[in-house]
Amino acid sequence: IAELHIAVPSKSLYHKFNNFLFDRFSFGIVDKVIPISEILEQRVQKFYPNKPTLKIPVLCDYSKFPTKSVNSEEKYFLFCGGAGYYEVIDFVVHAYEKIRQKEAFKLYLVINGNIAQMNRVKQSIIQSGHSSQIRLLSSLSYEELITLYQNAAALLIPLRDTLQDAARFPHKIGEYLAAQRPIITTNFGEIKLFFNDTINALICEKYDIFQYASKMEFVIKNPQKADVIGKEGYKLGLNTFHYEIYSNKLRQFIFPEKI
Repeated sequence: IAELHIAVPSKSLYHKFNNFLFDRFSFGIVDKVIPISEILEQRVQKFYPNKPTLKIPVLCDYSKFPTKSVNSEEKYFLFCGGAGYYEVIDFVVHAYEKIRQKEAFKLYLVINGNIAQMNRVKQSIIQSGHSSQIRLLSSLSYEELITLYQNAAALLIPLRDTLQDAARFPHKIGEYLAAQRPIITTNFGEIKLFFNDTINALICEKYDIFQYASKMEFVIKNPQKADVIGKEGYKLGLNTFHYEIYSNKLRQFIFPEKI
């Protein structure tokens, strides 16, 4: 399980009720549960204390990320996500507005969504007053996406101070780390368990536009340190989030009688 559904905002009474039923009772009709975060694991244990659980964090196939160096003449920060996370996208755009060297560092937004969602994102870019510095990209191949990751000055993934974000652990983080570029995030949820600020990530203590812009400025002013942080993040990811690490654990968890 990768998300606490009751924490996802919804105006639909049907969806709210359905989410409640899933989060409260679905664990009771399965033999075992694989949660992605401590909060989800604790929820399972709260209602079903005897239910076997195996916590598995974000996973990524690190063999798909070439280790050869790649270079781009254009310097940019990159955010990748769904258009449904409009609040987060708008946060990133506003943080970018605050940095001083926008002429030298662009913002790439790799976003996918329906027409209405994409139009809302486009409007946010226009309202920022920096549309010439912000590139909106969609429907990229995985290979194209990896290249963009590896060429970025930093990869952006702010988590909000909400139960929804504290309970989830975006798989995008595993991909970002595999690209060997520094991630800029916030100190909520699973981030606290795996990352240290300026060591293997750049971490804001609050979900705050000015703090986030400050971390982006850090990358601009300290490119060599940013490279080191990116490499340390890669080491963490390879040793902690590469999918093969969990193969035997998962096999033993699901088929203990065959071990």
